[in-house]
Amino acid sequence: MLIKILTFLNSRTALLKKCFFAVLAVISIADIFVPRHEAHFFGDPIRLFWTAFGLGCCLAMSFICKWISKHMIARSEDYYDG
Repeated sequence: MLIKILTFLNSRTALLKKCFFAVLAVISIADIFVPRHEAHFFGDPIRLFWTAFGLGCCLAMSFICKWISKHMIARSEDYYDG
């Protein structure tokens, strides 16, 4: 069952990307209209701050993890050929 779902999602990456961006847009629009009360953190009174912060951190983690896997974890093809 899980393999069928993953195969389905893998064959439709463009649709999946559009769905993720649509969810991000809905969350961003909802954040604009949510009333602000008492600020507990420095970013609370700023509109769309936490949406942009979450997106930026997600992208940064993706690039950092990709760099780590490429430069620190990956081995050459003949690494295990003693």
